[in-house]
Amino acid sequence: MRRLVIGAALAVTLGTAAAGCGSSGDKPRTTPQAAWAAKVCSSIGLNEAVRLPAVTEDAKAYKANIAAFLAQLARRMDTMEAGLKKAGVPPVSDGQATYDAALTKLEGAKTVLNQVRTKLNTTKVTDTKSLRSALAGLSQQVLASVSYTGPRDDLRRNPALTTAFDTVPACQVKKS
Repeated sequence: MRRLVIGAALAVTLGTAAAGCGSSGDKPRTTPQAAWAAKVCSSIGLNEAVRLPAVTEDAKAYKANIAAFLAQLARRMDTMEAGLKKAGVPPVSDGQATYDAALTKLEGAKTVLNQVRTKLNTTKVTDTKSLRSALAGLSQQVLASVSYTGPRDDLRRNPALTTAFDTVPACQVKKS
């Protein structure tokens, strides 16, 4: 009986020790796609807040607030472009085409934004009526690019990258 108890205790001890050597304590393996996605998401400012322009009754001040907002968006797009270029082509099938499409859409959105900024900056605003007129003229350009959601969404069109973006914590959009 004593041998049976000792044998059972030894088996439990060895089994517990062997169980502790399993892969549960090992670091999870990161795929090249997930590593690339993490690099992109951490460099494009995915969860950076964008402050909307403060509304004011003073038309000149409001124009300045809108101009500052557009400048903030331009800086954010520059950051996205630099981050995407630094990450390079994703290690997936059709990676070059996916990358080129995302970069082209980003550059197109930047072009429209910069055109709007230039027009706003050169528009003379003296009162609310002139501000409304200026904004109405710019609204068509803004509406054309308002559907742009950023390179992350463009890159997710590649199924392998969708999976990578879904598994990387840095790529999760924080809800506020």
